[in-house]
Amino acid sequence: MSAPDLDHARLLAAERLADARAELTDLRAELAHAPRWRPARGLSARCDEALELIADMRQRMQRKLVVALVGPTGAGKSTLLNALAGVDDLSSSGTSRPTTRQVVVFCKDRDDAGPLLAAVGRDKVHVVTSPAAAALEHVVLVDTPDINSAALAAHRPIVEAVLGQADAMACVFNVENPKSRDNVDFLAPFVAGFPSRFVMAVLNHCDRQDEAELRRDIVPDFERHLRASWDREPAGLYCTSARRHLRRPEWPEGARPRHDFDQFPALRQALFGSLNSASVVLDARIERAKHLVAAVGSAVGERAQASAADLAGAKRRARALRGEALAAAAASLSQQGARLGVGADALLYQRLANAWWGPVGWLIGLWARMLVVGAGFANIMRFGRPLRQLWGVVTSLAKFKESRAAIEEAETGARATVAARRYRDVYERAWPEIAEPLVGAGFDASVRDASAVVPDAAQLDQALASGWTRALDAQLERCTDALSGLWLQVLLNALVLVPAGVVAVQSVVSFVQGVLLSGDYFRHALWTVVLLWLLAFVAFQMLARVVGGRRLLKKTFASLTDALHDSGGAQGDALVDELDAVARLARRR
Repeated sequence: MSAPDLDHARLLAAERLADARAELTDLRAELAHAPRWRPARGLSARCDEALELIADMRQRMQRKLVVALVGPTGAGKSTLLNALAGVDDLSSSGTSRPTTRQVVVFCKDRDDAGPLLAAVGRDKVHVVTSPAAAALEHVVLVDTPDINSAALAAHRPIVEAVLGQADAMACVFNVENPKSRDNVDFLAPFVAGFPSRFVMAVLNHCDRQDEAELRRDIVPDFERHLRASWDREPAGLYCTSARRHLRRPEWPEGARPRHDFDQFPALRQALFGSLNSASVVLDARIERAKHLVAAVGSAVGERAQASAADLAGAKRRARALRGEALAAAAASLSQQGARLGVGADALLYQRLANAWWGPVGWLIGLWARMLVVGAGFANIMRFGRPLRQLWGVVTSLAKFKESRAAIEEAETGARATVAARRYRDVYERAWPEIAEPLVGAGFDASVRDASAVVPDAAQLDQALASGWTRALDAQLERCTDALSGLWLQVLLNALVLVPAGVVAVQSVVSFVQGVLLSGDYFRHALWTVVLLWLLAFVAFQMLARVVGGRRLLKKTFASLTDALHDSGGAQGDALVDELDAVARLARRR
C-alpha cells in the first residue's frame, strides 16, 4: 500500500472509530435515562469499557496488529510461539504448571511492544526479537499466562490487559485434555469482544491422536462446540503439532508423532501472511470497533427485551392509576370545594369579559360582576316590605364577601389540599401491586414505595402552595382562548346585531319615505332582539360550562401534577420516562 493510500485509509479508519464512539455515547446516554433499572448499571459499564477500548484503538492507529495467544495450562502456547519464532527458548515451556508466568512479546522491533509495556507493566512483559521476526512487518505476537491455573486470580488481570491491546486472538487448546470444552466456555466472554474474522482456534498436540479419528470425530465435534459456545464461526480451526517445528523437539519417551497431519504451515501463513499487511491492521481496528458497538447494543437490547413485557404492562397500569387518582382528586374537589367552582367561574368570566366585544360581551361582563356580587344582588331587587329590602342589602354584602372568599380560594387552591391527599391515597393503596412486576423486571426495590411515583403529602402541599396560581392562570388562559375565538364572537354577536341592524335599516328607510312604523312593530322587534341576545348568551354559557367550574379545577390539578415533572417532583412521570427508556432500548435488539 502506497503512502498516500495508507494516509487515506488511516483517515477513514479514524472516521469509523469516531462513528463507533458516537453510537456508544448515545447508547450510554439512553441507559442514563433509566437510573433505577439495575441492568443499566452493568450495561453502562460495558459501554464505558468499549469506549475505552475504542479510544485506545485510536491512539494505536499507527501501531502494528497485536495477536494474543490465549489458552489453558498444557495447551502448548509457549511451544507454539517458540515454533513460530524458530527459537526453542523464546517462551518458557516444560512440565511445571503453569509454564507461562509472564507475557512474552515476539516482534520485529522492541518499540512495537511499547503499548503492551505501558498497559501490562514492564515487570510482567518479556520482549523478544529474532531473525524470524523480520517476517512480522505489521504483526506482533503475544504469549499470555495460562487462564486455568492455580494462579488464575493473578493471571486474569494480565490477560485482560493484553486482550485490551490485542486486535486478534489465537485460542490454543490441548486436543488430549478432556476439559478442553470447559476451557472453550471459559474463553467465550473474551472471544465475544473480537470479530469472527480475527479469532482463530488451534488444537495442539494433534499428532498424539489417531489421524482417522481426529479428522472424522474430534475436529467436527470440537467445531460444533466452538460454534455453540462462542455463538460464531472462528476464522479457522488449525490442528497443529507445535513441538514438531522446534529446532530440538526432544520428544518425551513414547510421545513421538503418530502421523503427519499438521496444519502448522497454514497457521503460520495466516499469521505471517494474511494478517501481516497494513490494510489488515486498520481493518482489524475498524471491525473490532463495529463489533464492540454491535455486541454492547445486542446485550442492551436483549436485556431490555427480557423485561419489556412486564414493563409495558406496568406502564399501562401506572397510567390508568394516575387517571384513577386524578378522578378521586376531582371528586374531592366536587365534594369539598363547591366554592372553588364558583370562584373559578368568576375568574374565568372576568377574563372573558375583557376578551369579548359586542352585545354578548356586554352580558358576559354583567354576568362576571354578578358572580362577584353573588346571590345577595337578587335580594336587593326583591319587592316587599322595606325591612326585607334592607335585609337584602345586608345579605348582599355578606354574599359579596363569600364570593370574594370563593375567588380567593380558587386563586390560592386553599381547598385543593384535601384533593391532593385523596390523590396520594389512591396511589398508596394500589401502587405496591403494580410495583412487583417492575422489581421482577430489574428495577430497584425502592420503587415498591408509593413515594417512588407520587410526592408525599408535604411535597404536594408545597407544590399546591407554590404552583397552584401559576397552573390556574395557565388553565384560565387556555379556556379564555378557546371561548374567545374570532369566529365564535362573530357568530354569537351576529344573532343580535343582524336583526337589530335590519330593524334599524327598516326604521330609517321608512322615516325617509315618510312612513311611520307602528309601536307594535318596535315592541316585537325589541323582544326579538332581546330574546336572540339572551339565546346567544345562553349558548355561550353552555360552552363555558363545558370547560369551566370544577372541570377547570380538575384540569388545573392535573396540570399541576404534570408540572412537578419539570421541577423533579413528579416521580410517577419520571418512572414512566424510565419505562419508556427501557422500551426504546428493547427495540435495539
